[in-house]
Amino acid sequence: MKLDELKAIREKASAKLEKRNADASQAEWKIVVSMGTSGILYGAREILKTIIEEVEKLELNVLVTQSGSFGLDDIEPVCAIYHNDEKVVYGKLKPEMIKELLETQIVNGKILTSYRVAVPGDVGNKPASE
Repeated sequence: MKLDELKAIREKASAKLEKRNADASQAEWKIVVSMGTSGILYGAREILKTIIEEVEKLELNVLVTQSGSFGLDDIEPVCAIYHNDEKVVYGKLKPEMIKELLETQIVNGKILTSYRVAVPGDVGNKPASE
């Protein structure tokens, strides 16, 4: 690969990162994926990757981040979706669930009750960015 090609790749990646950061600062929605040891063991990395891919495909203005364990080891992988002052936690996630989850909750503004889990009040309340 030539130096010019490498510079072009770098510039393209930098522009994409700048756009993502600008969009994230104005995002109405946040998704936080629990990335504790048990979450990773049960597939949280794949969930995080799939969420990022689907957010980009659907062109959603969503901040996607990760945190340590939510303490919900028995229902990992887990994510919390925040909008205004509302938090909804979803558990036992699989990559094939993510598109439906994003379309239902973020695009259509409805809670996907079949994946929602009841959790103690403070679980997932502190996204890594806060």
